Amino acid sequence: MLKLIKLELEGFACFKNKTEFLYENGINIIRAENGKGKTTQIEAISILLLSDYDGSFADYMNRDCDTFTISLEFMLDNKHLLETLTCKKGKTYTTTRNLKDVDTDTDLANGEGVKEWLNERLPVSTSKYALFVKQNSDMDIIHVNDSMRRDLFKRIQDLDYTKEIKTLLEPKIEQTKEKIIENDKEIFALENKTYPTKDFIELPFTEDEYKLKKSQMDKLVAEKSLVEEKNNQLNDLKERKNKLESEINSIKISSDSKKSKIDELKSFNFNAEKEKIEKEFADKKLESENKIKSLEEQKENLDKDIHEKSLNLECEIKKIEDEGNELIKEIDSIRLMKLIKFDENSLVNARNTLSELKTKSSICYKNMEQLKSGICPICGGSCTDKHAQFESEAKELDKQIGESENTINDLLQKKTDIEEKAKKNEELKERKNNLSNELVKKQSLIENKRMEQKSLNSSLMEKKQNYSNQIESEKRILESVDSEKTSKLNALTEKNEMITTQINQLENELIDLVKDAESKYSEQSELSKKIESFSVGTFDENKIVEIETELKKYDSVVAENKVVKEYNEQLEETKKADKKELEKFKERKQKFEKEKFDLENSKKILTTDYPSWAILQNLKNIENDINEFIDQVYYKPLNIKFDMTRSGISMRFGDDIKVERLSGAEKAITNIGFCESFNKNLNLNMILLDEPDAPLSATRKEMFYSSLLEMKDVFEQMIVVTHSKDMVAYIQANDTDCNIITL
Repeated sequence: MLKLIKLELEGFACFKNKTEFLYENGINIIRAENGKGKTTQIEAISILLLSDYDGSFADYMNRDCDTFTISLEFMLDNKHLLETLTCKKGKTYTTTRNLKDVDTDTDLANGEGVKEWLNERLPVSTSKYALFVKQNSDMDIIHVNDSMRRDLFKRIQDLDYTKEIKTLLEPKIEQTKEKIIENDKEIFALENKTYPTKDFIELPFTEDEYKLKKSQMDKLVAEKSLVEEKNNQLNDLKERKNKLESEINSIKISSDSKKSKIDELKSFNFNAEKEKIEKEFADKKLESENKIKSLEEQKENLDKDIHEKSLNLECEIKKIEDEGNELIKEIDSIRLMKLIKFDENSLVNARNTLSELKTKSSICYKNMEQLKSGICPICGGSCTDKHAQFESEAKELDKQIGESENTINDLLQKKTDIEEKAKKNEELKERKNNLSNELVKKQSLIENKRMEQKSLNSSLMEKKQNYSNQIESEKRILESVDSEKTSKLNALTEKNEMITTQINQLENELIDLVKDAESKYSEQSELSKKIESFSVGTFDENKIVEIETELKKYDSVVAENKVVKEYNEQLEETKKADKKELEKFKERKQKFEKEKFDLENSKKILTTDYPSWAILQNLKNIENDINEFIDQVYYKPLNIKFDMTRSGISMRFGDDIKVERLSGAEKAITNIGFCESFNKNLNLNMILLDEPDAPLSATRKEMFYSSLLEMKDVFEQMIVVTHSKDMVAYIQANDTDCNIITL
């Protein structure tokens, strides 16, 4: 049993903000004008319960939102469940889905697992037809033809195998047809294949003639071999003679080379080379002694330079220090004056007092002037005795004004003196700061001079050390000159002895070469005599070529005839093999034809035979369910009947009348009864109707509304979507327990 409790929508379709709908037992009517979200609720329930929706979740998102959330609280098979689905927009759309048991607060499934969990209890193939009756939906069994009505029954009973036929059977049928075509091509090619044989070539002469020519050829070749052998012997003698000539020339060249080498070695003058070495080392010794003397002089001059520069820097430092001491004395002589802070308030008070006194004096003189006219400024009478009083007050005020002005002048003078002293102090401070800065510069200069002195001393000492090192180095060079001279003289003596040995060795080798040359001259003379007396002989080369050409032509024809014989034998074997292959292709064609027949027959069974048989088994039960439902909710029976026809399933009512003659209300009730048949089989006991009264005329609507009230006995919960105020008014008037949801 299924019962809906609460639906919440946020960011879904036209519901931007979070909105919830509560459903009760009995009739729930959702009423609103078009575009306000009536059908949106049906779509959300269809998505959550059956995962049935068009397009993608992104199509349902409110245009002003990046996320939508829909949740449904419901009862199913006595379980209190809550399903929530959220879709978020990012680079891609991500969806999360959850199903939980409200009573135990535990998750039952997540993601695709929710769809599988619900499909086990609410099979989509039948539940979508059992739960929802939509306006202009594919469940309208009245306005379709017989073929379409049969297709509808196939979908409801999950007997539509179109997808399986297209994905499994039809590709196999096409593959089998292609195999038959390819097989027929092979059969045609083998049946029309030709086997052209080749002819033998005629031989140029008989086999006996070939043997005679072969014998002649062998004799001529033997003669040729003998001549070639004698020629080779003659060539060997000539080659030996040429080799001897080459060796004699080589001996002559070697003799000349050795004579030249002996002359070169004898040209070596030992005494001249010895004198040259002694002169070279005498010059080197003198050069080192002069360099040592020069370096010692430079070192002495450097000592004088160090002393002179050091004195100059000391003098500069002493002068700068004296200037610094003078600056210190001048800085110490500067004394700042002690200042007293001027009281500005006393000057302000004095000026305020002067201003008050002047105001009073002015008033007093005005009173005196007014008394002169005979009117007292105080009482308004003629008080002549007050003139002396005013005059006395005026004098006193003038005296006080004079004193106040003197006080102000004294204060101003005092302020001026203080300001002048402050100015003088500032000048003295500035002078002191300048002198201090100059003193710092002098001290920094002294430090720089001392650094310069230190750097100069370090540099000069380093130069001095370099001179000392160079002097020591030159002394060592001077000491090594004698030992190097002795070494070179010893090497010269050894070289002289080695040259003498080489000359003796070369003279001995030269004697051996002369003897070897004389021996080879004798051998060369004997070879020349043998070559002159040697006889070679001749042979007929043209005759050999002629016979060889004829034999080759004969052998070529024999070889070609052998190839022709092998080709014809192979062609015969190919012909036999092709015949066997043709038989195989014909057997394969029969197999493919049978396979094609079986597949097309299977397609026919799945397309027509089996669905028609399965529908026929259930057709009477559906017919009875519809009529039972109509009898329960309508004021008269309609006697709906279904019949299997060659084109599909026909539908009639009453005395074999076409269902197109039913009134609008009767058509709507029949469609609802059709859905109720599956609803009852699934034990759902609830239904959702989307604008069921839309196609009805005003006179038929009230009759339909009455039937809706009767359906309360069939369905425990009904959710009806409408934009009709008349339906709401009628239902409310006749059912006070109904739940009205207005958008």
